[in-house]
Amino acid sequence: MGGISPAGTRDEGRTGAVEVAGRLVCGDCDEAAAVRRHLAEHVALTRAEPGCLRFEVEPTEDPLVWTVSELFVDRAAFEAHQARIRSRPRRTSWPGASCPRPGPTGRSGTTAECGPSCPAL
Repeated sequence: MGGISPAGTRDEGRTGAVEVAGRLVCGDCDEAAAVRRHLAEHVALTRAEPGCLRFEVEPTEDPLVWTVSELFVDRAAFEAHQARIRSRPRRTSWPGASCPRPGPTGRSGTTAECGPSCPAL
């Protein structure tokens, strides 16, 4: 099963902003293939969401790992993003992949593993 490791966070001077940075790690090649199939659509839809200031998911040298960098104007915008991705039927396409979660501050975030039904991407 995949997991997330923190890459760091910062506030960027935006009061109330929620930033998440980390790595999307797939557990195997099937999960990675599912991420590759759906990634472009997910990025485009997320960037179009109200309150999304930045959403980047970039491949690394490891074919099972992507870096993730998200910035939303506030917690409400981030939660709306989470609600959208939880409502999409493809969320079970790669059950072992994990996604970033915001930290408890509401201002910046860290990452943590989501579990078997992660709505990532």
